[in-house]
Amino acid sequence: MYKPPQRIKYRADPGPAPSAETARDARLFSPLRYRNLRLDHRTWVPAMVPWRASEEGFVTDDILAWYERMATIETYEQDESAMARINAWWTAFNLAKDRWTGGGFETFRERVYMQYAPNPDLMPDAHSIYFEIMGEHGFIGLAIFLLLAWFTWNTGSRIKRMAKHDTETKWAADLASMLQVSLVGYASSGAFLGLAYFDLYYTLVAVMVICKVVVEEQLAEDKSPEMVPQGVPQFGK
Repeated sequence: MYKPPQRIKYRADPGPAPSAETARDARLFSPLRYRNLRLDHRTWVPAMVPWRASEEGFVTDDILAWYERMATIETYEQDESAMARINAWWTAFNLAKDRWTGGGFETFRERVYMQYAPNPDLMPDAHSIYFEIMGEHGFIGLAIFLLLAWFTWNTGSRIKRMAKHDTETKWAADLASMLQVSLVGYASSGAFLGLAYFDLYYTLVAVMVICKVVVEEQLAEDKSPEMVPQGVPQFGK
């Protein structure tokens, strides 16, 4: 089996190994004590932090500048990507103000930026589910989009209230909780991603509704009296 040669330019110097006395007195290797709790042993998990480098394996000034730019938002005006997104968001807002029903599907095009963008030279995608809906369907569409998420969340809360006390329907309460966690993930990550029509989100909505119907039917069956065949006497009545 072919194995490529190792391309190691610089070998790390491990340095001197600590003595037993140094390790014993070091805080990192000392037992942990908290009130009546004492932990004599620790498990250290090594972790690797990725670092950008050039194709030749060097960390150049441009790469260091990139890390400095990523570490702060004070100079976001100098980042063309950030300014392009803000420009797209203002475009969506201005379009929604002019047309309450928005510009329709795939509206983020050159003619729209030329008319509504603060800077027509920057023409990116919306990069946000909220501004994408606002630009394409206006404030009315955005309200419907947010109401759909709100009603889906409330449906999950209702499922948990109905199902959490019954062992036969507790699975539905757990499922509703996980669906709500998924909704939070979509709502937060979607703030900077143009995935307003991502089919998985609408699948979560459908699963939540189906789960509610199943729980209601199950609880209705549990509360309904047992069917007694006709002609069979009922003792005690």
